[in-house]
Amino acid sequence: MRYKRTAVCFAFFLGWIGIHQFYLGRIWQGVFYLLMSWTFIPLFLSFIDFLLLLFMSNNKFNEKYNLHIGTFKSQYNRPQAKINTINENIRNQNSHSMSLNKSSNLNKPIYWSGGYVYSIKDLNKVSKAQQDFYYRFKKEFLNKNYIDIGNNRGYAFLLLFDLLNEYEQNRNYFRLLYNLEILSEKYSYSKRYVSNELAKLKAKDKSVITISDNVDVSINTDETFPQNNLNNSDSIHVNSNYQPQYEWDYDYWKLGKEYKEKFNLNKEEETILNRLYNVNNAFNDIEFLKEQNLKFFLLTINELEKKIQEKGQKLESIVEEITDLKVKKQYGYRKGSSNYKYTFDYEFDEVYRHIFRLNENYLREWFQHKRKLNTELNIDPAILEKYNQLIEFLPSIFDSNSSKIEKLPYNAELRLNTMNTTRWKFYFDVFIKDFTGDISSYKHKIDELANFNINNPSLENIYYEASKFIAKYDTLLSLEYYIKYIDADLKSSTVNSKKINQTVQKKLFKTKEQIIQFEKIVNEFIQDRDLQKALEQLHSIYQVKRKKIELNIDAIKEVKSQLSDTVVLLNEYLEDENEDVSIPNPQEETILLNLNQIIPNSVLIKSNYRTELELNEIQIELLELFIKYDLNIHKDEVHEFVSRHNLFLESLIDSINEKCYELLDDTLIEEEDETFTIYQEYYKTISTK
Repeated sequence: MRYKRTAVCFAFFLGWIGIHQFYLGRIWQGVFYLLMSWTFIPLFLSFIDFLLLLFMSNNKFNEKYNLHIGTFKSQYNRPQAKINTINENIRNQNSHSMSLNKSSNLNKPIYWSGGYVYSIKDLNKVSKAQQDFYYRFKKEFLNKNYIDIGNNRGYAFLLLFDLLNEYEQNRNYFRLLYNLEILSEKYSYSKRYVSNELAKLKAKDKSVITISDNVDVSINTDETFPQNNLNNSDSIHVNSNYQPQYEWDYDYWKLGKEYKEKFNLNKEEETILNRLYNVNNAFNDIEFLKEQNLKFFLLTINELEKKIQEKGQKLESIVEEITDLKVKKQYGYRKGSSNYKYTFDYEFDEVYRHIFRLNENYLREWFQHKRKLNTELNIDPAILEKYNQLIEFLPSIFDSNSSKIEKLPYNAELRLNTMNTTRWKFYFDVFIKDFTGDISSYKHKIDELANFNINNPSLENIYYEASKFIAKYDTLLSLEYYIKYIDADLKSSTVNSKKINQTVQKKLFKTKEQIIQFEKIVNEFIQDRDLQKALEQLHSIYQVKRKKIELNIDAIKEVKSQLSDTVVLLNEYLEDENEDVSIPNPQEETILLNLNQIIPNSVLIKSNYRTELELNEIQIELLELFIKYDLNIHKDEVHEFVSRHNLFLESLIDSINEKCYELLDDTLIEEEDETFTIYQEYYKTISTK
């Protein structure tokens, strides 16, 4: 318990050496006063502190310097009936606001465009509208009105760092703990980050949870307190079931503690997982992948330990050596100082966390997750060389342990494919490469791939590519997948209406009647959306149709009578002349179809671009891909497109730009960092839409 009178006396008489700062628990300020005591600066500052403390009210002093002691202690001196009354009133006041607010248009979240959040400073990266929404979101949160922000997670992480910053100012640990528990409950994806930050906070200051008289404090979201009453000693709920032997479990939020029973971890394995924090991301949000990641990491550390023991060393000793070198050389801290100790603990764990990131990147590649974690190390070359000697074993360890990676379950496949909309292309390319002509096997693989991508907006592209490939092997299956493509396309947010290109069309249809019949089936399906009916009708396209011929005997006799004289005359000519007359065989005639003229609403590919440009099929397909991505497409998408068609990226882009240059007098497709862009006005110029 700190007393205001004592603090005032210390500030007046011994303030020039910072004794009052040490008394109030402000260690760093006290160190500063002590180091600068040979100047007049501490004397001047201590006089200001003296005045501030002198005129500070007792309540304000206790709130600032004794809240972790006095507030809770005073709560226990209250009659139990009063405590119950306070808690009951609190529940009644706040019961209406403990669910996420979805009804107010005013609270509709602004789309978060700031990417990952690493501190409250990231708020400066976004627009004024997003900043305004964050401040409204924070205000509502503190008033117990929890806004549903959907997938705009940046706002929740901003609030996390904002609350941590406020704690640095007010040092009110239990207010922080309460708010963070509510944050992790209402916005569950922040739970792991909250635990990580609490673990880091404990590592920096081991006294944050110290409570006088071993008071048992329960931060219980079932019995909450109004935020606007935080300055009142009634504002924090105290568990009436008081147990003096209470001890806070600092490892409660850590990974080793969480997975100890589930993985049947020994003490050493639990300690290793406890070194990790901030592992949550889109990949690890899928629980199966997170568990695979942690199991694989434990295998990696175990194998790494064995490799190093073969050289007569220990992993922990090598990590300590690297950490010691880094803290002294990169941070400049003297061994034995408090700064050295805290920084050493953090950097020691950071070595394990970096190995975990390398471990995760291997699993991401194994499961065809496109995005990789940044594993670059910005450290001194001498430290990097020693660290590289440690991790040089990892590639071989990863490969040797890969057989222990489990197969993705259906739910994990669904979520991973939703996050990676082009992930299906890897498996589709494997199907194509391994295709041996077995139609049933191909159909089974495509149907399974489509089932795994049922929530993927690129589902329509799976059916379209499957239809194109199988056309030369099975025309009926090709048409079936094209109908399914139309079905998926109509269900998507953007209807692309890809046509059957002429190359595939020649493989699918041999007569005009087949094309007309297929067009009729497609148009009927678009109207009634009966997929099963459309698929059944496809069989009729290739059925042999026999024409019934009826002979009119009277007409034949009449024509025969009229032509009898002509036949006699023709015979005379044939006898007189020795010319060889050949009669064309009707079966040898070639039917040339202009399908775009035959069918007005054809599913055949049509060019929506000016004819004088003379764009070929591949060039048109690439421009249509630009339309799908609003004329701004990532380079990875273009690279996948050209690799699928066995083309060179630069050659394809240049060929389109050359054909459009005379019309535009400028370049159509511009390269900007990681994207290719088409200026909207230029696109309108080349388009005929």
